[in-house]
Amino acid sequence: MTAILLSILSSLIGVWVLVWLIGNLLFKKKSSPQKELLSLPLAWMVASIAGGYAIANGGPPRFDVSLLQYGIGAFLLLIYYVSASFAKKRSKDSE
Repeated sequence: MTAILLSILSSLIGVWVLVWLIGNLLFKKKSSPQKELLSLPLAWMVASIAGGYAIANGGPPRFDVSLLQYGIGAFLLLIYYVSASFAKKRSKDSE
């Protein structure tokens, strides 16, 4: 159970760092929620490809495992970004 939680936490951190990097490099001119939502699928793909080779451990790349592992982190970040966007929009509407 601890290994699963550490795996999810590490994938969450890895995808978040890639979202930040891709967002600041490719989508500078976009507003904050758009920037993250556009860079999240790219970050998931990059993390899954790199993770597939890292998990391989000398054998063939394990893209099935890495897609699932980094997909969970990307999904959690997607929930966070969408809820933060709705909260920001809601607070802006109430003013």
